[in-house]
Amino acid sequence: MRCERESRSAAPLPNGKEISQQQESPSGGTERCKVSVDGKIAFVADRVWRDAEADATEVASAQTKANPAQATDDKRYLYSGTETVSKIQDCIDRSHPDQPLFTVLQMFAEDREDEDAIERLIVGYTKRAQKRKSAHDGLHEN
Repeated sequence: MRCERESRSAAPLPNGKEISQQQESPSGGTERCKVSVDGKIAFVADRVWRDAEADATEVASAQTKANPAQATDDKRYLYSGTETVSKIQDCIDRSHPDQPLFTVLQMFAEDREDEDAIERLIVGYTKRAQKRKSAHDGLHEN
């Protein structure tokens, strides 16, 4: 996995001298991109495979610190000023048959709460992911 350039640039990151990123694959097919500013984690993007019955509310309660309560008009995205969860529709991956893929984006930088920016970020991120033939391959690009 490589961190997606558009997520880094669209996230409301704090000012700083140095932006760095770290990719991880913690377990169960989860892929994570951590973006730090001046050595402090500011933004984290996760791709998480869940049980077939899972919905965004369940994933939010398990994966986020504040459990986003706002929903877009079509109920596809949950968000708050610092985090968001969405389900990637029609994602196919042989490694995770019958499991939906969710994206979880979180801001950890202080004083960066911005519901409008987080909502725009998850909508754009999810639309790009859904355009891929396989949600596993090529979602994160440099």
